[in-house]
Parts: sequence; structure tokens; C-alpha cells
Amino acid sequence: MPDRTAATTTAAATTTATAARYLYLARHAEAAAPPGTGGPGGTGALTAAGQRQAVLLGRRLAGRPLTALHHGPLPRAAQTARLVREQLGDGVAVSVREETGDYVPYVPSAAELPEDSAEFLLRFLAGASAEERSRGPELARRAVERFTGPVAGGAERHELVITHAFLIGWLVRHALGAPAWRWLGLNAANAALTVLRFAPGRPPAVLLLNDQAHLPEELRWTGFPPELRLDGVPDAPGTGGPDTGGPAREVGPPDVPRTSPDVPCTPPAAVRPGGRTAATPAPPAGADGG
Repeated sequence: MPDRTAATTTAAATTTATAARYLYLARHAEAAAPPGTGGPGGTGALTAAGQRQAVLLGRRLAGRPLTALHHGPLPRAAQTARLVREQLGDGVAVSVREETGDYVPYVPSAAELPEDSAEFLLRFLAGASAEERSRGPELARRAVERFTGPVAGGAERHELVITHAFLIGWLVRHALGAPAWRWLGLNAANAALTVLRFAPGRPPAVLLLNDQAHLPEELRWTGFPPELRLDGVPDAPGTGGPDTGGPAREVGPPDVPRTSPDVPCTPPAAVRPGGRTAATPAPPAGADGG
């Protein structure tokens, strides 16, 4: 007589089997400031340096078993994705997703923030509109639901998301189980690579963070204000090569993102989320969210 208990157990195990997800996150390459953001005039299209960054990012990822590439709807993300995709092999599906766009994922209350930096952080976020405050968290929730956690079935999944600095900070914060406000200060350089691993029965892991090993020295750290760049730090012996310049050193997160997508931090006007300006002093340091 067939062992129905064993058969049921096997079927249940097959149904509930999960495998590791490897989530590759990259901020779009360097772009001209979009119109109306208070920065130098431009269309939001990639600069010549940004095009080089995107191609080099694609070459770095060419040997990875990627099956999907998702990107945000803005031109700088879409153009970066196109140039990266041209370097990858066949079999990588491309999709545009609203939840990988440029938005403020969460606006904390003063009570959630450290006392010594609450005023500073809230001033930075003060320009977020009511729509951004309601829409951003919903998009952030969808991004977590879509891109984190182990995957169903028995096969590992490797997927790439080309997005913006705020979402990268949000997903890294989620992987580390940090408080919701802690996406602030987790910065990403243009075309830098962050990799998260979500494996069954294991805590999420950050395998790479803001890694720029694929970029030569002159293409690194764009999107960061000068005071937060690590330009000129020697590479570790035996790393890198003539085409990459080797990996940059990593440090703890700077204290706050700089003020607006693709707009340099230029006192005295602070450009706030959404591209609006305000007559308040610009933050002394930080990285962009765009």
C-alpha cells in the first residue's frame, strides 16, 4: 500500500521550497541635472562620463548569472539600464518598475530620530510634499515585497535593479533590520554596486556596499560632495587591474544624504527632495538621493 504520509510530506516540501535571492543594486550613472532642480541646466540624460560608467558596470556584471534587470522610469535610470544590458548575455529580461524610481521612502517623526541630529534630518526632509509622504512609503513597501527575501522554488535567483540612492539605502536598511529612518545616510555613488543576499534560514547579508572596483579613479565617487569622497586612497596590494583601478576603500555611512537628485550641494540654497529650493543653509555634507 502506498505511503500516503510520505507522499504528502514530499509534496509539501516541494511546494514550500525556497532558494537564495541575490539582489544586485546599482545607482544610475552620472547624469546632467534635470530641468527645474536648481542645478546646472540639463535634460537628466547621462553625461559622457556617465555613459562610460554604465558600460563598465555592465562589463563587470557580464559574467554573473543574471536573469532579470529592473529599472526606474526616469531617463537617467533607463539609459543606464540600456547600456548595462548591452554588455550582458542573452536571457536577461528587462522591465520598468515604478517602485524602483526616485522617491522618499519614509519620513520619520522627531521622536524616532537621534536627539543630536533630529533637527538636521528633519530640515533635509521638510521639502517633501504631502503626496510624496503618502506615495513614497507605498512604493517602498512594494519594493521590499518584490525584491527581498528568499525566492520560491529550488533555484537561486540573481537580479539587477538600476535605481536611485534613496531606494538603495532603504533596501540596505531593510536587510540589516535597522530602524525605518536609517535609510538616511546610506549613500550610493553613481554606477556603484551593492549586493544583498537573502537565503532561507539565514539572516540577510550585505555582500558588497557602494563598490566601485569596476571604475577607474576619474569615474569614482560622482554623486558625492567632495568632502565625502575617498579619491586617491591606495588600492590594496594585488587588487584591481589596468582597466578598473582596483576597489575603493569603504567606510561607515556618511551622516546624511545630500540634498537633491543630481544637484551638487551648493550653499546657501538647499535643494530639497523633489527639486524644490529653500532659503536655508545647505547641509554641510552628505550624498545625493537621485
